[in-house]
Amino acid sequence: MKRTKQDRQFWIQFDLANRDFLSNTSALMLSYGIALISLLISVIAVIIAMKGPSAYTTTIVVVLAAIAIIAAWWFSIKVKRMIVGAREINEQLQKELFELYPEYRKRIH
Repeated sequence: MKRTKQDRQFWIQFDLANRDFLSNTSALMLSYGIALISLLISVIAVIIAMKGPSAYTTTIVVVLAAIAIIAAWWFSIKVKRMIVGAREINEQLQKELFELYPEYRKRIH
């Protein structure tokens, strides 16, 4: 079955929507990760302010700091994967667009 020009235009729009979705989701995940880490840091500060330095607060601070580091690492990996996926979709979209409309190659490049 041969793809018509309208079919290809539809798939270009679909790829564009996927790219936008990945970009928006990665920005949302990044802001969520920053908020989570900020919350953990504020909890650490409250615990230290309430109890003062002791073995209990040191243990809690170490555990919460480890959680914050793991969360930051995990969110950064997920966001990088989404950004790379969006970049690959953008390259595929550009290639498909140039095949469909060769005159755009001169305008963009």
